[in-house]
Amino acid sequence: MVVLPAPAGQGAFPPPFTPPCALRTAHGEAPSAVLTRLGLRRLRIKAARVQPIVAANGPAQALHQLGLEVLGGSANRVPFAALSRRLPLAALLERAAGMPDRALALTAALKGEAAALVLQRAGLRPMAAPGRRLEAAGALWARLWPGPEPCWPAALTPTSGIAALRVTGVGRAAAIEFATNAILPTALAAGLWSEAEAAAALAALPSPGTYGRLRRLEGWLAHPFATAAALQGGLLLHTDYCTRGACGRCPFS
Repeated sequence: MVVLPAPAGQGAFPPPFTPPCALRTAHGEAPSAVLTRLGLRRLRIKAARVQPIVAANGPAQALHQLGLEVLGGSANRVPFAALSRRLPLAALLERAAGMPDRALALTAALKGEAAALVLQRAGLRPMAAPGRRLEAAGALWARLWPGPEPCWPAALTPTSGIAALRVTGVGRAAAIEFATNAILPTALAAGLWSEAEAAAALAALPSPGTYGRLRRLEGWLAHPFATAAALQGGLLLHTDYCTRGACGRCPFS
C-alpha cells in the first residue's frame, strides 16, 4: 500500500456534503416563497389534526386543550393535554365565576386538578416548571375568557397578533408558539377564520427563534427564518425531506 501525503492546503476528502438547496441559494435563488408555502401546508396539517376535537367539543375547548399542550412544552405536553380533559374549559371557568382575582382562581383550579397527574419537574428551567406554566395558563385564560362563557375569545381575531397573549409568564416566544400551534390551527379547523385570513396571520407573526435542529438547514439556505411562516416551512422541510434521505427531491432542490 502506498500512502501519498496530501498537498499543502488540501481539505479533507471526501469534501463536506453540499445539498442542492445550498447550491440554489448560492446562485441567488431565495427560498422565501417555498418556505412560506410549506409553512401554510404545515398549518393545514395541524388544523386537520385538531378538527376532530373541534367537531366533538367545540373550538373553545379545542383551544383550551392545544393551549395547555403548548404551555406544557415538550416535557409535560401529554399530562397537560390530559389536564384539559380532566378539567374542561366550561368547568374551569365555572370554578372561577364571581372570584375577585380571576387569574388566581383559575390557577388554583388548574393546579388542584394537576396534582393527580405525573408531571416532569426535574431538569427543567425555573420558568418551564409545571407550576409556573400553570400560573401562566391561569393568567392567560383570565385574559382570554373574562366571563363564564366557554366561547371563542373575542380578543382573538385574524389581525390581533400576540398582544392579547402577553401576560405574566408568557413571553414573546411563548406567545408566538401559542398563536402558531393553538390559535391558528383551531380557528382554521373551526372555520372561524378563512384559510386566507389564517395564512395572513401566520405570515404576520415573527419567528420565535430558530430551533437547534434547523441550524444546519438555515446555514444551507443562507436565509434566516425571520417569520413564523418561514420557520414552520423549515420544520416541514426538515421533517419530510432532510431527515428522510430525500435531499434533492425537496421543493427547493
